[in-house]
Amino acid sequence: MALILTMLIVLVMLVLVGSMLSIITGELSSVSFAGFDNRALYSADAGVQFAQQQIDNYAANNATPPPSSTWNQTLPADPSGKTATFTVVLDPTPYLRNGNLYYLVHSEGKAPGGGDRKVDAILEVQSYTHYAYYTYQNQSGNYFVSGINSFDGPVYLQGTSNKLNFQWYNINKPIFLSTAIIAGNYGFSPSAPTTNSQWTQVIAGGSANLTQTSTTGYVSYPPIGSTYIAANQAFNGTSGTSSLPTPATKDVYMNGALAKSGSGALTSGIFVNGNVNLVMSSTTATNEIFTFTPVTSSQLLAYSSTYSGDNTNTIPSTVTITVDYALNTTTVVEGASPPAHYSGVPQNQPTGSTQTQNGSIFVNGNVDSISGVVNGQYTIAVPDIQTSSTSNVDDIVVTNNITYKSDPTTGASDDVLGMMCDNFNLGPASITPNVLKIQSDIIAGNSYEATHNQTDGGFGTVDSVGSLPLKTSVNIYGSLVQNEVKPLGQFNSGSGLLIKGWSDTYNYDTRQMTPPDWPTLGTGLVAWKDAGSPVY
Repeated sequence: MALILTMLIVLVMLVLVGSMLSIITGELSSVSFAGFDNRALYSADAGVQFAQQQIDNYAANNATPPPSSTWNQTLPADPSGKTATFTVVLDPTPYLRNGNLYYLVHSEGKAPGGGDRKVDAILEVQSYTHYAYYTYQNQSGNYFVSGINSFDGPVYLQGTSNKLNFQWYNINKPIFLSTAIIAGNYGFSPSAPTTNSQWTQVIAGGSANLTQTSTTGYVSYPPIGSTYIAANQAFNGTSGTSSLPTPATKDVYMNGALAKSGSGALTSGIFVNGNVNLVMSSTTATNEIFTFTPVTSSQLLAYSSTYSGDNTNTIPSTVTITVDYALNTTTVVEGASPPAHYSGVPQNQPTGSTQTQNGSIFVNGNVDSISGVVNGQYTIAVPDIQTSSTSNVDDIVVTNNITYKSDPTTGASDDVLGMMCDNFNLGPASITPNVLKIQSDIIAGNSYEATHNQTDGGFGTVDSVGSLPLKTSVNIYGSLVQNEVKPLGQFNSGSGLLIKGWSDTYNYDTRQMTPPDWPTLGTGLVAWKDAGSPVY
């Protein structure tokens, strides 16, 4: 009897063990599949990151990936030697909004032992208009002063051998009204804030909105190739990245030839060979007029010696270019020559996009005076090319207000202006207004100057600061990127009041529109979605 009972117990135990083994096997299989499924998801995400890197590589050469871009990659093997893979595909046409390109990315990851996951993502090619103010180094002795300087958008400041100096006063408003990054060598006067109340005199919201780091090069400087791109787009509508056009005659060019002699479809921007003055105007809701005039010796009497002789290397006569968006025409009038008529308007079409911006204007020399009203989307650039063996750099001098036809501070606007140069200078105090308004994105200086700690390339004044009378204020609405911060005035360190020159304030253009041929900061992730397992 005892033997029979023992056998029954053993039988029951075997049944139970078998059931448990079956359950454990299933659980192990489920866990294994979940592991493979997660690994497939990680592989799909790696595909999105790979696409992001590829877009950045193309953007460095002012290009976008080809419409049929598809990449297949095998990831490094795991300890058992098995490998995961991904296939990533870009939608054929990126979307252009405010001058920024957006890509829809589809990535499928596969795990070696099973598991297949898909991820969809949107990537944005971001430009330097992301920053309201960006600088790579500070001029020796220059200060940022509360009540004199203010910035209401994202700021990046870097101090190298010359320290960044921040002078804050309890009676004045903060220097930074948004977020800021300060990097490298910097200090505060009269002393470093120790309480959040004191920090709010430096930055609105207190120290939580301020990133401090000892790491320099935290954000890279725009590449020198931007100048070449703008020049070639302006001259003949191509995307050359290694040399400037070299027309023989001092004059204005479009479609690779003298603008006054051309006709037909306009496929380029506007190229000026020589120093020039430029006034922009708009007499109707649908036109923009560019008036280029020769630089004169009498004009230069008010300028510093830096610009002496600019009248000897200038265009021969006044050139007026009228762009009519409603009629889709461009008309050129130079001196006594008959008008030249083109179909189309100056343009720049980002590679891979079906939409267009208006175009680049390149001046192969100094712009000794610029002012006026902008109706459309334009970049005005001059040479800013420097290497260990080459120096070809020129300036843009602003002598009066630059504003958008449709003011984005009061309503909708698709107007945008970019200016690229070595130095962006305020004109002589004798002819430049006390109160100056500039609506534009600006890049002053080049990457060679930045990485070699050179003192050129920044927003400054034609006159020496010490010789300036007391002016009032300069306001930039947009973005300023520069190699070196240069003072626009002098202040009394006891009172914090301006005693010479201009105060300068910066209002961030929240549209973050990108001007034509503007350098890119990198590709950012806008949205990411786990699309699950594909259905076959």
